[in-house]
Amino acid sequence: MSVTPRNNTSKILFIILGVLALIAIGVFLGFKREPYTTWKEDQSKLTLNKHGHLLALSQFYQQHAPQMKQQAWRTWKADEPPFANQRQHLLFVYDNSNMTTSQFNQLLAWVAQGNHVVMPVSDYVTPETDENPSEKQDDEVFPEAWNQLEVPEEQTANIAAWAKLSFVKRDWEKQPAPLLPQCNDYLNQLDTAEKQIGSKTTLSTKERASLQAVCSQNLSSIALPEGKTVWWLNQYGQEAGFKIEPSKNVLWQSKGAAGSQMVRIQHGQGSVVLVNSMLGLSNPSDPRSPNSDLNRFDHAYLASYLAQDKQEVWFVNRVGTTVQSAPPLWKKLWQFSPLLCGGLLLLFALFVWRSAHRQGVIKQLTRHEDRQLKQYLQAQGEFLWHKQQRVQVLSQLQQQLWQEWQRRIPGLSTFTKAEQLKAIQRIISAPDNDIELWLQALPAKPTTQEWLAYLQAHQHIRNAT
Repeated sequence: MSVTPRNNTSKILFIILGVLALIAIGVFLGFKREPYTTWKEDQSKLTLNKHGHLLALSQFYQQHAPQMKQQAWRTWKADEPPFANQRQHLLFVYDNSNMTTSQFNQLLAWVAQGNHVVMPVSDYVTPETDENPSEKQDDEVFPEAWNQLEVPEEQTANIAAWAKLSFVKRDWEKQPAPLLPQCNDYLNQLDTAEKQIGSKTTLSTKERASLQAVCSQNLSSIALPEGKTVWWLNQYGQEAGFKIEPSKNVLWQSKGAAGSQMVRIQHGQGSVVLVNSMLGLSNPSDPRSPNSDLNRFDHAYLASYLAQDKQEVWFVNRVGTTVQSAPPLWKKLWQFSPLLCGGLLLLFALFVWRSAHRQGVIKQLTRHEDRQLKQYLQAQGEFLWHKQQRVQVLSQLQQQLWQEWQRRIPGLSTFTKAEQLKAIQRIISAPDNDIELWLQALPAKPTTQEWLAYLQAHQHIRNAT
């Protein structure tokens, strides 16, 4: 039996569905599900969302200040955001390391209209020198054992010149920071976070002492004009701060062991908030991690304070035209699920193979002639003959004859054998012996001779009818 093209297509379709099902099962089993008590930072959300590291801050405002409109840009290029005729807008810039002088001036003009911006001013490097920077002091400018740092970046140089600030670094080995009680409370929170997520370990005495020292170095207080004091934690691992010249334009600034970590400067009708690191307003990290984020200390309160009486808030994840773009989708797919990519490639190859044009001449199938009714009957008879079903065949033939005779002779079944024979003889001209043969009961096991006699008689009756 030959397979039709339709059946062949159905088979290929079932194969494709089977392969897809196997791939889906493999991908599902390949991912290890973690318990709900285990923390896992969603890095894919950070990289794919246009808010980037400011996504949590955006959600915070959506919940606590729903009346304030929001806009977000993954990358601020030449004409974005649309700086024109705004008032009482708040802009957060997470990364301005590639900000040009033109963009900075454009931003200041927008702030002067009555808007506000929060951005970092921490991209600095130590001077390339053979001397140890910690041993090189400038007592005239920073009498408390501060070290001056170079500011080679364009954006940092522009901000430093405008705000009249200088970057400094402190030698903590020579002058340790005083231990703050707020840091001890913070370490207790880290221990609590360990227990909440199911961790069996706690901070050792040595780890607590080290973290408390680092926290005291980077923690600073801000005395707000309204009379409230809030605490701001700088990025761990960054021991530098900045010092700004006193001016009536400085609305408030933080004070800590490392100098100032945050300052608010009035510019025109608006203000500029400079922070040493934007991590204090970034997405929450592992609750066990000592890094700063929106969840730490008074960071959320400060974010709410900056947004009061603002009509709209903007988020810019990065500034500049040299920002590396996100990897294409196929790279991400290959990175996170190579099994799925392999299966898709296999299906594509199968599709191409199936859809490709045939090479060479198509071989024509031999056409079989339609069989005649006589051939069919002969084949059926031979089958029944080999199966020794003679009685069944004879019974069917007898039943067909009786149905025909009863239709033409009403009440035939009530007649005697002799009356039946005479009645049938009147309607057909077959021999009497042939008719009498079919009026009698059939033999239980007809012999070959009886079988042929019945068939011959049936043929005579059919011809006469």
